[in-house]
Amino acid sequence: MENLRGINITIEICCSILCMCFVFAILVADSSKTKMNRAFVWVLLSNIAVMMSDTLAFYSIGRPGSFFRAANYVGNFFCFIFSYVIIIAFSYYVTLFFSSQGKISNASFYFVLASQGLAILLTILALFNDMYFTIDAHNIYHRQGWYWLSQMLGMAGMLANSLLI
Repeated sequence: MENLRGINITIEICCSILCMCFVFAILVADSSKTKMNRAFVWVLLSNIAVMMSDTLAFYSIGRPGSFFRAANYVGNFFCFIFSYVIIIAFSYYVTLFFSSQGKISNASFYFVLASQGLAILLTILALFNDMYFTIDAHNIYHRQGWYWLSQMLGMAGMLANSLLI
């Protein structure tokens, strides 16, 4: 388990560094600071946040003590939250792209914003009732009965983006 944990953490950190390089490249190269480039930076930063949250959760799994238990909850919670944020960010980017090609409706973006907003609210609620996940006495993450709902809400946003594309 320790080797697998190390591999996962290494991959997450390396990918985060790569995304950060893209962010810096865009910020340095984009002298006009276009809306689309700022939106893409938002996508990249959201991706970094997901990966760093996942790294915190991976690092904390199975480690004893209240600090690691809290870190496991925080890592998993923010992994859920930023996964929804990245869907919103990508939807905004795609909407900007197609708007620059011609007039399109913002209905798809508003649907994504509403569905992912609901997903975020339910994830906050899930911290208090363990409907998506729980952390056991050995500090191990376990999916709960309503986990599927967290995935379906994310999929709704991705489906809307796919249909728009």
